[in-house]
Amino acid sequence: MAPQLIYLIFLSLFAVLGSSAQNECQVENCTQYGPAIRFPFWLRDRHQQHCGYPGFELHCNQNKDTVLELPFPVKASINDSNLPFSVQFAIEEIDYKNQFIEISQIFGCIGGLLPILNLSASPFQFQFLSPYDIYNYTYFNCSKIKRYHYYSLNPVPCLSSKDYGVYTVESDYPLIYLPLHSCSKMFDLHEYIPRGVFEGYMLPITLEWSRPSCGHCESIGKHCRMKNDRSISNDTECYSSSKPEGPVPKLRVAGEVLGPLLAVFLAIASYWICRSIKLKKETELKIEQFLWYPVERPSMKVVIQMLESEETPSMPRNPFTSTNGTQNATNARGRIFSSELEIISESE
Repeated sequence: MAPQLIYLIFLSLFAVLGSSAQNECQVENCTQYGPAIRFPFWLRDRHQQHCGYPGFELHCNQNKDTVLELPFPVKASINDSNLPFSVQFAIEEIDYKNQFIEISQIFGCIGGLLPILNLSASPFQFQFLSPYDIYNYTYFNCSKIKRYHYYSLNPVPCLSSKDYGVYTVESDYPLIYLPLHSCSKMFDLHEYIPRGVFEGYMLPITLEWSRPSCGHCESIGKHCRMKNDRSISNDTECYSSSKPEGPVPKLRVAGEVLGPLLAVFLAIASYWICRSIKLKKETELKIEQFLWYPVERPSMKVVIQMLESEETPSMPRNPFTSTNGTQNATNARGRIFSSELEIISESE
């Protein structure tokens, strides 16, 4: 039985190893109803980096939102301003075929960061659904103003304080209609920004990407992944969605999966083999006791009790020789043949 057990152990190990390799880049999500996360995106703490494309890392926050951290490179600074750098986007939807993500919420000071963001260097760009949604903005520092009286003033709370407020205004908006007498112009934002970035009620906003170009794979019913050619060009290829996503680092998987499982299975196998050897020896010993020298052979009742007993039986030094010495052995030699015809009483 030992060879069969060892075979089953290794068969199980290879099955688990293969399963882990196939599931390494499987589709994940933060909640049951959250967007499916797969290449070019990858989910921190669940996927390895090779499962996604550079710059497409996502994570789940405490509220189980699917979050993309600031996807835009930051320029050095502007006028030595100390601006916050923590901005995150909660993703409502990922459209892999048309290559865009829909943002449902922005965490952090996006209004304060926009002046120093290098939007053109990001893998993501704002998607404008209509030309009427494209605006440049001007920043103002105002000491006395009540924002709720003026629809066109957009506050930037993270740049404001109790003594002044920072607001943005559409650059082409007629300023004569706004009470800016207590305001000073800070700077113009020379980037086209969707209104939803400043005006929360306009959310969601949309970010799109052009590289990697995987939309054609989705359009023919396939998925996309990195080519496993170790090139630095980050080229991609289409593949059937039934196959595992991404190249498989077999050595790493073997180390993480095979090691602990092998230790457990070896412990079980060692115990099973030792137990089998012990039982086999006990059985052989009981059989040898049954084959004792005929003169001192126990009764059938005693033999049955010995075979059914769970205790380890004791073995005489020489069970095939009479313990009464040579005399008894000599006397018994003449009756050995006839003793085979004797019936041993159950009462003996």
